[in-house]
Amino acid sequence: MDSTDSELALDLSPMMRIYKDGLFEAKIIAVSVDYRLAPENPVPAAYEDSWTTLKWVASHFNGKGSEDWLNRHADFQRVFLSGDSAGANIANRMAIKHGHEEKLEVFVSEKDLFRERGWYYAAKLRESGWSGDLEVTDFNGEDHDFHLIKPTCEKTVAMLKSISFINLEQEKDDYGMEI
Repeated sequence: MDSTDSELALDLSPMMRIYKDGLFEAKIIAVSVDYRLAPENPVPAAYEDSWTTLKWVASHFNGKGSEDWLNRHADFQRVFLSGDSAGANIANRMAIKHGHEEKLEVFVSEKDLFRERGWYYAAKLRESGWSGDLEVTDFNGEDHDFHLIKPTCEKTVAMLKSISFINLEQEKDDYGMEI
């Protein structure tokens, strides 16, 4: 997983292309997992690949990881996991395995075959007594992963802005120190 600052990943997921191509501005470092797909690689292969990647990212927390650019530029106090479709399930499983989920946003779309699963998941999470912040947004008239197919449409832009918490600057005191 070694690279230099000037290298660009050519095999980016569609969501990462949206950020890389400047369709949505984000002040983030994105690490995309190229996990093994089913049915050739049955469960739990994708979870194992994702957990290995998350541990690799975490190995940089003390500034001594194998990727110098990650050591120098990442803010490990502000890490979030994200995914689309099956990737959302994997991101959720990684957060549960890590034991740290504070905020969860579930996006569903009216014409998506998996829409009811998203609502069901949110309901079960609420019933479980989970104390984190949960928000469900339903996009009327849209299909599964519409934001990947139509990255510049009004609803995609609205969705990306709703997750703009990733760009929030840390609040600073009178001396410029983060609080």
